[in-house]
Amino acid sequence: MELAEQITENFAEASKEAFAALLSATPGITNTSQAQFAGAELICAITFSGALEGTAAIAISKAGACKLVSKMRMTDIAAVNSDVLGGTGEVLNMILGCVKARLQEIGRAMEISVPTVIQGNDLKVEGLGQAGTVTLEAAVDDFKFGIVFMYKISDPSRPKGTGLKTSAEDAS
Repeated sequence: MELAEQITENFAEASKEAFAALLSATPGITNTSQAQFAGAELICAITFSGALEGTAAIAISKAGACKLVSKMRMTDIAAVNSDVLGGTGEVLNMILGCVKARLQEIGRAMEISVPTVIQGNDLKVEGLGQAGTVTLEAAVDDFKFGIVFMYKISDPSRPKGTGLKTSAEDAS
């Protein structure tokens, strides 16, 4: 199986696994077009690096995010608040944690960042450059949202780190 197929399969299975753990639900997961998620009102993103580098994101409406976190917390949340923002981040964090474990099994170790949530109107998730992209649509109960995994294979010859020197390094 090619790497792109392994990533697609692992991302879809990891998404199902995370939803089962967090929501006690098995979502409908389908491969889809990234364009369907233009216009989202919340985007939660997590970057990753290691053997693969890139970004994973959830693109969802505010109403969908409220329903998602309401289901997760077993309480009714009517408007976006810090619980909704944090809960959306936790969903993506669980998905990416499952992806990380699955990819590590096939020799593709990676580290993940903390989630970042952006609110707005008519938001889009777009990949740049020549990144591979896996775009899924998740359906849980009566709401749908997009989950996107954009990646490229890391260049092992590229130096690690930020490229910035500390003052101690400048003194030497």
